[in-house]
Amino acid sequence: MQESQRNSLRVSDVLISRLIQHGIDHVFLVVGGNAMYLHDAVRISGLNYTAFQNEQSAAMAAEAYSRLTGKISLCISTSGPGASNLATGIAGAYFDSVPIFFITGQPKSTQLVPSSNNDNFGVRQVGTFEFPAIKVFHSILKNAKVLTLCDEPSQIVDELVTIATSDRPGPVLLEVSVDIQANTILPTNDAPLIKHRSLEVFNPSIFEIIQNELNFATKPLILIGHGVRVSGLAEAYLEDIERLKIPVVSTQLGKDFMGYENELFVGHIGIKGNRAANHAVQQCDLLITIGSSLHQQNIGYEIDCFAPKAKKIILDFEKSVSGKYKFQNSMFIDQSLDNFLIGFKKLSLNISKIRSWKESLHTLKENLSPLNEPYKIDQENINIYEFARALSLAATKESVVITDAGLCFYIMGQAFQLTQGQRYLVSGGLGAMGYTLPAAIGAGITNIENIIGVTGDGSAQLNVQDLATLASSQKNISLFIINNEGYASIRNTQKSFFGDEFIGCSEESGVLMPNWRLIAEAYSLHYYKFKKPLNLITEIKKVLDLPGPKIIEVIAQIEQEVLPGVANYIDENGDLRSRPLDIMIPELFSEEVSDGRHFN
Repeated sequence: MQESQRNSLRVSDVLISRLIQHGIDHVFLVVGGNAMYLHDAVRISGLNYTAFQNEQSAAMAAEAYSRLTGKISLCISTSGPGASNLATGIAGAYFDSVPIFFITGQPKSTQLVPSSNNDNFGVRQVGTFEFPAIKVFHSILKNAKVLTLCDEPSQIVDELVTIATSDRPGPVLLEVSVDIQANTILPTNDAPLIKHRSLEVFNPSIFEIIQNELNFATKPLILIGHGVRVSGLAEAYLEDIERLKIPVVSTQLGKDFMGYENELFVGHIGIKGNRAANHAVQQCDLLITIGSSLHQQNIGYEIDCFAPKAKKIILDFEKSVSGKYKFQNSMFIDQSLDNFLIGFKKLSLNISKIRSWKESLHTLKENLSPLNEPYKIDQENINIYEFARALSLAATKESVVITDAGLCFYIMGQAFQLTQGQRYLVSGGLGAMGYTLPAAIGAGITNIENIIGVTGDGSAQLNVQDLATLASSQKNISLFIINNEGYASIRNTQKSFFGDEFIGCSEESGVLMPNWRLIAEAYSLHYYKFKKPLNLITEIKKVLDLPGPKIIEVIAQIEQEVLPGVANYIDENGDLRSRPLDIMIPELFSEEVSDGRHFN
């Protein structure tokens, strides 16, 4: 045998080897024929992997793993439905700025629709299970490439990893036909890995302007978004904010930046946010936003009504804000968070000048707690706010808490009070049902000891097949399934707009909920059931302390309001409008009502 033959490697082996050099230490996958050499390369490399039942779950698990570790993750699928099933996971990673390296297989390169084929006519498919992943996903990827025989695989990996992890992170995709996966080559790229370097120039004049605004402000406020966590600089920003002692509000996706107990933290803003946080935004005279694209879910639907009294200094990385809004009285700064931090560390503030502002916000935070709202309390079943409060007190300081769409998205966002060190993951930009289960599995792979998932019974069914993956993980993952007989959030929406006639959100209207005890038994998972225990906090603690994966069914109220919230109304012209953030329903209730606090 010639020396060159002995030293040659399959393209699939070169790809996996180079990804390992980039720090990949775990693979999320569903096996398939058109990706078989890629999966075999994973096996030969000794790389740890988790095999899922559905590609959507694999992508969501990879996203959670990346968010918790701060590293790029790897997800591999076959072609056809294997690739198309990735869509929701790719979209979530794109909107929430998570770096994931996706590799999808394809049939032989000689059996693909020609690139010159007209998109509207002619041949739709040639090879078995051929799927045009790049064409379909191009708008929710940072970049994508088709690997050809002319390409050097390691170089392509380097390019895509750099794109995925630099600037605003996000998903990338490499498409590799099965014959190219199997092709043997002589590796030629032994060059060291190149780290992305920012070419930005620090501009001190920007911070002279910010310092001047701070000197005049009597009601300054900082709004923290998910981008601070994405940048890997959350701890550095936290240290400097605590030095400045400026009050802080967050977006829901950024709420694990600062513990609820911190005296500087007011709450998270939004149309289903905290009253005190919304009030702070609407009353402040200087608002500095860091790491937030100011989604309408956070700032409300009437853009001109957002922070109307404030000079707004907006960190506008990659035009993420100015590209969609034209705020009045605003200063947009297009800089990365690491560069912005250089000047942020030089800022100073006369703390005595804002003492009354801080005291007023502290009072509001206490008096306007979401736990003090006038909820209807069922004597038999559990109010989800009651559950969220109990879970806050039961969870350990090292816990990762994960939730997804529907009532859990809003109520856990409002009522779960994090302590410093806990992490909170949610499908933010996409709001995907079914996110919690696979994300919890991905979080468990990080070896964090206590993973808590909270999902609705409707959401849980979207990826129910990966309870098998949960069972095989043997990680300490507690999956709380809120049983409120279907899609309670949509049921509330339909009721508010159309009365008591529902469609597609309950058993009576066409959606059957399963027996979760039998489901747990089918997957060999431990099962527990909560129905108005005398001491909910104690019962939750007991379950969280039990080792291994488990399902806990929480029998919740069927009629569950989300309070407070920013309401819509019809104006004099018949147009649908939204109120400012600080006008939430129900309107501020009387002292007589608020004395009956339920969950303190």
